[in-house]
Amino acid sequence: MSAVTVRDPSIFGEPDIRLGGLHIWIHTPPGPLKADGGYTWLRSTAHYTADGARVWTGGEIFTIECLASLRAGCSILHADFRAGMTAELPPIEPDLAIRMKVSDRVGHMELEVEMTPDPLRQSHLFRHELDQSYLPTFIDQLDRVIEMRPLVD
Repeated sequence: MSAVTVRDPSIFGEPDIRLGGLHIWIHTPPGPLKADGGYTWLRSTAHYTADGARVWTGGEIFTIECLASLRAGCSILHADFRAGMTAELPPIEPDLAIRMKVSDRVGHMELEVEMTPDPLRQSHLFRHELDQSYLPTFIDQLDRVIEMRPLVD
């Protein structure tokens, strides 16, 4: 949604969500979120760092519903780890998309993160190999974010 220029990520404190080179800080305060018939957006900052690259994006770049969908997909991966299975943060906005795909039966996964601070002029794709041991911590992080911001009617 908006270009983000950050030189020092420590200004945000510890990220709420961390996986591979991806760091996400949720700025929407804890507390009930009112569903207004549409999506419930979270104000966030996302950063990915890899060899030779650092990309930032921020604003209302995903929803609590999207995080819940990613969390549900990760729980399925953790319970039934089979090659080809995926979990994703659906890209409602072009700023951030996260996909996790099981690579094989011995515990390897590929993390793909697409992000951009400027959807009209840039796109960045990062790939990172992970193993299934990252899933429990990642699921716990998602649970914390979701539980701290319950949806209410």
